[in-house]
Parts: sequence; structure tokens; C-alpha cells
Amino acid sequence: MCLVATSQANCSNTDGAYLWRPNSEAEAEAVRDKFFDPLTPRLWTGANDLNNDNTFEFVTDGGLFSFNAAPFGLAVPLGRPQNLCVSFQKFNDWTWFKTDCDASRTFVCEVPTTCPVSI
Repeated sequence: MCLVATSQANCSNTDGAYLWRPNSEAEAEAVRDKFFDPLTPRLWTGANDLNNDNTFEFVTDGGLFSFNAAPFGLAVPLGRPQNLCVSFQKFNDWTWFKTDCDASRTFVCEVPTTCPVSI
């Protein structure tokens, strides 16, 4: 478990890798089943509001994350003003949280796949 900055740094040690962006519940379930037990602590998602402008963005592509329209599951927009990063965890449903970026969470690095160029 690491701080979000440490997690991002660990991911960036692999060319093209970044903190995982969960795009669907099926993807989240597959990652959890592969890497974690059912009681996995909260995971970093790669979304944050480090500009502190109340706009959460994914570091991968600048795509927006809204607690009013989470990609799946439930979103808990409550939290202290310094909670500028987004984590999530599976309870009965996947739940997204505003989280202090200095909290320790589990992380997954996503690496885009590339196909070899045929000659």
C-alpha cells in the first residue's frame, strides 16, 4: 500500500504505465479476482483534483470523473477539503470515495497493449 504519488511513480517506472482507470464493473471484478482477496482495501483509481478546482480528472487522459455520475457503483462525495484523490472499494457494491492523497492504498498499474508492426 502506498501514497498516491508513490503509486504513480511506481507505475511510471514501466514505459507507458499509469494508475489504473476502472472503466466497468466487469473490469473491476476481474482485476479484484486476479490480484486481491474479497476484503481488498481501497484502491487508487488515478483520478484526482490536485488543482483543487472541484474537477476530478484521470491522470491517464484528463478524462473527467464525477461523483454525480460514477462509471458504475456508488459514489460518496463527502469528505474533508484535503481529500483530493479518488479511491474505491467493493462492499456490497463498488463504492468510490474522495480520499486524502497522503493515505496509503493498494494500487494497480495499467499498461496499454501494443501490437507488433507487421512488415
